Amino acid sequence: MHTVQWPKGARLAETRMRDAASPLVAFWTRLDQPELGDAISVLRERFGLSRSQLCQRMSDMSAEADLGADESLVYRWEKGEKGRPRPRPGPQYRALLGRVCEREVETLSPIARREFLRQLVALTGPPLILMSPATSLLVGAEPWRTGPHTSDLGAAGLTAGVVGPGMTAADVAQLTAHYEHLRRRVPGAHLIGPVRAHLDFIARYLRETSLPSSVRPGLVSAVGEVAVLAGRLSFWDLHDEAAARQYFEMAGTAAHEAGDRGLAAYALAFTAELATYVRQPGQAGELSRAAQGIAIGVTTPRVQSWLASVEAEADAHLDEVESCLRALDRAREAMARTGTADQDPPWIEFFDLPRLHGYEGACLVKTGQPRPALHALRKAAEETNPSLQRYHAEIAADTAWALVQENDVEIEESCRLLAAALESASAVGYRDGLRRVRNVRQRLAPWGHTRAVRDLDERLRFA
Repeated sequence: MHTVQWPKGARLAETRMRDAASPLVAFWTRLDQPELGDAISVLRERFGLSRSQLCQRMSDMSAEADLGADESLVYRWEKGEKGRPRPRPGPQYRALLGRVCEREVETLSPIARREFLRQLVALTGPPLILMSPATSLLVGAEPWRTGPHTSDLGAAGLTAGVVGPGMTAADVAQLTAHYEHLRRRVPGAHLIGPVRAHLDFIARYLRETSLPSSVRPGLVSAVGEVAVLAGRLSFWDLHDEAAARQYFEMAGTAAHEAGDRGLAAYALAFTAELATYVRQPGQAGELSRAAQGIAIGVTTPRVQSWLASVEAEADAHLDEVESCLRALDRAREAMARTGTADQDPPWIEFFDLPRLHGYEGACLVKTGQPRPALHALRKAAEETNPSLQRYHAEIAADTAWALVQENDVEIEESCRLLAAALESASAVGYRDGLRRVRNVRQRLAPWGHTRAVRDLDERLRFA
């Protein structure tokens, strides 16, 4: 049996961790940086605690006379030091932080408590709690017994939803949508575990449960949608091409079994985008056109607009300018036909008019057309929801690239945009955004001696 080497004075904390019945303590002990530092900031701000007061409350929870935590240490956990990552508190300290949080939460009204817990949820991907009438199972994290905050955590989103023997496709879709929304704020590395657990559980449920023909196809399609999300996280967030391909193939298999042509187009189009980004644009073009063929007559104009945008992106990487422009025309025409009464599939929520502007700008800058690219990218920047940091990272990087292509190169503005893209991508652990920043930086090589580029390089050193 592995023995944990606890810091001096950690006996009481060790016992409390082992015997903890509170989800809050388990939540804090699992947190890693940088989310843990952000959680400390949320905790201090909500309860008006100075760092000294937080240390005192932790000390009150400990049997040790000298806990070894002071304002300076808490500052490093919360803010870090210049040029260094934020250190992660040891298990003793994380357990005590959970206990402090638990005690402070007791002072809140039910409504205020739920709002505070929602703030914590927004920092990191939640574990997935799957419940049946008799038992509960926590997938992707250590299990805990039912505690006083279980219902509050469920309401806040730490419990992603309730599914059991009678679950439906709508239950699965609700959880999938929850993870899709979290992807806007949570690094993919933190979200992939719960998403895989979600996928594995539903797949196992399908294997082990006899379902009527009226129910099974819907659940199979729902599994396919989860698989696509897992594939997107695997490639664009984790750069795991092999895993992404397996997930997209799984989604295609599910689409075939369920007879869901829309899902088949969804999986095929993301496979095409993957091919574009691994420098196989010819294959990407074929796959995107196949996806559009499958989707004829069964998808809404919004979906058709996205599928055409995927083809345009592949053509741009092939430097087939005329084909790219024709595909963009089709994408705009389809988007113009969208209506509020359209029954769009939930999975197309990520694509809208601002996102189309982003695709258009990326294609135009790739084909060396900076003026129209800048026009499209500026519209994308203005209209894209500020919370969608992944997209803003892409838009800023592509705008910087367009500026580099202009006759009067705006080095300082390009570097400012790349720094903004770097910040947005880093905030959500978006590796593809970081890749775009580095690619544009290479195009600034002739100006490497300038102060703006040197400052950018300094930022990139720690990315």
